[in-house]
Parts: sequence; structure tokens; C-alpha cells
Amino acid sequence: MAMLMKLVHAKKTIEVGVFTGYSLLLTALTIPDDGHKENEGSFDFAFVDADKENYLSYHERLMKLVKTWY
Repeated sequence: MAMLMKLVHAKKTIEVGVFTGYSLLLTALTIPDDGHKENEGSFDFAFVDADKENYLSYHERLMKLVKTWY
């Protein structure tokens, strides 16, 4: 996950669902000092670790929030 974040130069991240907090800690340690963790806007990286039954709903919403790379 850290490698993916570095590859896309992620500064704004969003995470849906937290179990033990390991991925959130990894995200916080990986983003640069001028990066942000926010709840709105256009995000560079998203990670979903929530209830599996609602993944489709999360995916649909996140597709509107995450930047697309061409």
C-alpha cells in the first residue's frame, strides 16, 4: 500500500472503515509532510476496509471523490 501511495504521489487520502488502525497508521506515515487527510474533495488515494456487503456503495461514492489518472 505504501508503494502504491508513493507511485501516485498521494497527498490527500481517504480511508473507509478501520479495524486495528494499521492501514491508517501506514497512510499517515507514508504521505509527505505537506499531505492531507480530509473528508471531502478530490482524493489521490482511497482504501476501503469496511463491511464487505457495502463495497459496491463505497466504490460508487469513491469513484466520484478519487482523481483518475490517464
